[in-house]
Amino acid sequence: MAFILPKGIIKEVIKRLRTFLWKGTSESGYPKVAWDVVCRLVEEGGQGIRNIFALNRALMSKHLGAVIKQDRTSIWVDWIIHVRLRDSSIWTVQENKGAWGWRKMLALRHTLLPYIQYQIDDGTSFFLWHDPWHTLGPLILRFPCGPQLTNTGLFDKLNVVMENA
Repeated sequence: MAFILPKGIIKEVIKRLRTFLWKGTSESGYPKVAWDVVCRLVEEGGQGIRNIFALNRALMSKHLGAVIKQDRTSIWVDWIIHVRLRDSSIWTVQENKGAWGWRKMLALRHTLLPYIQYQIDDGTSFFLWHDPWHTLGPLILRFPCGPQLTNTGLFDKLNVVMENA
């Protein structure tokens, strides 16, 4: 399983990259250029070295995106859906349960939310109340009594409601 690297490890990797780039050894000395300048694109006057914090978040966001899409070609995604989520939505599963890496990945959900667009199709992939398939976002946040008022289950899929309409 992939996971978000702890900040201490990322800082150590950056420290070693800096040492290698500037001196080739770990002897003392001050760098000639700020690290954020080195991390800029070559076209912007930098060396094009990637920001490891941002890269790690981007890679974990890609994994999380595969779970959101329910990419069934991935064994890992299939396992997450059946073991971690168990008939609940990725958007409402609690962050305080599970392994450290899983909790850190769940913390990225709200960063991705503005970039997610659902394609409804037959509605079998989405929870009516918990997934942000509607422009209002997860309906359960706007209408907490919605399942009782509409006589639908809290974890009904969208297709169940479409069939009964």
